[in-house]
Amino acid sequence: MSCMNVSKNGNGDEYYTPKYIVEILLKYLKNTEIRTVWCPFDKESSEFVKVLTSNGYKVIFSHIDNGKDFFKYKPNEDYDAIISNPPFSLKNQILERLNKIGKPYAMLLSATCIQSASLINIISKSKDFNFIMFDKRISYSGDRPPFPSWFFTSQILDGNKFYLYDKDPKELYLEWKNSLI
Repeated sequence: MSCMNVSKNGNGDEYYTPKYIVEILLKYLKNTEIRTVWCPFDKESSEFVKVLTSNGYKVIFSHIDNGKDFFKYKPNEDYDAIISNPPFSLKNQILERLNKIGKPYAMLLSATCIQSASLINIISKSKDFNFIMFDKRISYSGDRPPFPSWFFTSQILDGNKFYLYDKDPKELYLEWKNSLI
């Protein structure tokens, strides 16, 4: 298994996570012993890397484009958790590897995959598995996507969490996008 095909083919797997979504994780992470995070599908420009770093977390980032394939690479440095928005087409293999690694994780995935029996089998083997579910769909491009997304977590939450937006995600996306200019 390799992330290389996803990177080369661009199977609709590369959705950039807006800052406002990463910020949602912060209140849950502060209640843990997590201080160092590995972001295995991220470059330095990733909002996961920028938000976590700016909030005092040490972040180790790696990406297949830099020769660091999640299925073959593991950082030499110690880390407390794995957090990212992984390629959706490899979700089962990614969650299986995360279970083998055994560290706490939070992965942003399409909520529709919960309908898959194979995925349910995989997450049933995760330690303390929970979701952060959103009442609205995340806007990755300024539009309303055709799928809802949730954080799939292991060993981070003490139960399922529900996030209710106080602003429309499209507005939040545009605010984030404009801040990058």
